Amino acid sequence: MTFLFVAVALSVFVTGCNDEQQAEVAMRRSCLSRLGENYQQFYTEKKQTPSNIEEFSRFVEANAKTDDKIASELTKRMAEGDLIVFWNATLSADGSSDRNHVLAFEATCPGNGGYMVTVGGLVDHVTAKEFGTMTEVEHQDPS
Repeated sequence: MTFLFVAVALSVFVTGCNDEQQAEVAMRRSCLSRLGENYQQFYTEKKQTPSNIEEFSRFVEANAKTDDKIASELTKRMAEGDLIVFWNATLSADGSSDRNHVLAFEATCPGNGGYMVTVGGLVDHVTAKEFGTMTEVEHQDPS
């Protein structure tokens, strides 16, 4: 399977934002990008997708480099409920439809919009209205 991951620039230019706000936006995008990459890596290595936050967080931390701020921030944001992830996802064999299905998103997306990542690794900002029209990756809720 070939997956295309969209590179996320760490310097985001947003009109009217100060450096601190730009850094926060960059971190939000980086966390979702890393989430998508690690989810796919988990699937490639284990031949299944993660079934819960504990299992996935251990995987993220085990694959992080020393002083990896993005991995630490990702696991923190998942644990605090800032990021919603679809566990036990069914990924397509050829990856063709994966770029169109939401894998994870910021908890603010349904009501106020925010950032989300597709199974194919595309990180994008969506409005609440746009988010409402998107398709979730097929998944089973953890038991």
